[in-house]
Amino acid sequence: MKNSLTQVITICVLGGLILYLLVERSAVHQPLVVEVEKLVEVPKEIEVEKIVEVEIPKEIEVEKIVEIEVPAGLSEYQNEMIRYGEVLFNAIQLNETWEAFQNIESFRVSISVHDNAQEYANAEELQSKIELILRRNGIRLTEDARHILVFNVTGIWDLNKTVYSYHTDMSLVEYAYITRSGHLAQTHVSTWSQGYNGYAGRAKLRSSLLTSADDLSAFVANNILKAREAKRDRFPDELQGNDIPLPTKEYTH
Repeated sequence: MKNSLTQVITICVLGGLILYLLVERSAVHQPLVVEVEKLVEVPKEIEVEKIVEVEIPKEIEVEKIVEIEVPAGLSEYQNEMIRYGEVLFNAIQLNETWEAFQNIESFRVSISVHDNAQEYANAEELQSKIELILRRNGIRLTEDARHILVFNVTGIWDLNKTVYSYHTDMSLVEYAYITRSGHLAQTHVSTWSQGYNGYAGRAKLRSSLLTSADDLSAFVANNILKAREAKRDRFPDELQGNDIPLPTKEYTH
């Protein structure tokens, strides 16, 4: 009985020793694995705004910008000078007698008698005769007219002072612009003239001068009427009438 207990104890000790050795051998050949708990930070959800597509404009080719100075408006004086220049540039040539009287609305009569003929040529009588003929033909006469019909009497006596050789003429005198060395000047000028030469003794000198005044007045009246009947289209519209103001300086002779 005692031997059996001893055997059992011995077997248990040997079994435990063998188990221990097996465990130790297993610990030597197998690595020790230790699990470590890691804290992982979970990122928060990122809020994403709505994505908008942006159209990138194409490059625009820009030409060179030049600054232009805008001139101020022309003054009234400058516009008037331009208009005068256009009138001068469009001036026409008058060749026929009647053309000298075109577009003239009214006239006035002036008489000039040389001193050596005043005894036989009365200025008032000559003026009345000329004005009567003009008015009978519908020619308008005014005291302030700018166009003047001048009847002129000049002459010379012979040595015995019995025969008078005379020259009579009628001129259209008006205030006009003339050029002098590139400048404009204003003066009275004769733009048309017609005359006769004759002689008469003392007894017939007065009637001869009146007849000459009558003939020249009728000639002028006929040409004025012809000018009125003629077409006005030789003058551009802007040149009709009295566009250019002229001084009303009194004519002296």
